[in-house]
Amino acid sequence: VSATHFPNADRVASNDSNLANNWEYADFIKRLIDDVSSFSSYDAGEVFERLLLLPECTSYRDYLLHAQSNQKARYRESQFQHADWKQALNTLTNQTPTNVMDLYALLLDHLRDIATRITYENTDIYKQFWNEDG
Repeated sequence: VSATHFPNADRVASNDSNLANNWEYADFIKRLIDDVSSFSSYDAGEVFERLLLLPECTSYRDYLLHAQSNQKARYRESQFQHADWKQALNTLTNQTPTNVMDLYALLLDHLRDIATRITYENTDIYKQFWNEDG
């Protein structure tokens, strides 16, 4: 990994050519990171997971996290599929969820209903979880 030899460096207003070179190398590594974040594949996301675990990349951690976030958004966008009319009708009539997000919304809705029942109904719903016979 090039990050071992060229840690992240900010551009410095100095005449020192070593500092300028370090900044140029760091900028090159950042461009490589940006290139990986432009891919919308699952494997690109795995690359960021591995890079973030490497101790050599700690100076680039914030930059890697930002690039990983951008890559995850690209991956989600590439995996999104619009529902056709049949799938939309199933979702609207509380039948089969069309995708994972519909299933997630359905699950949250049911959990909210259960929480409301437990909180506000007159029945003591907690008794079903306890052995009252001794």
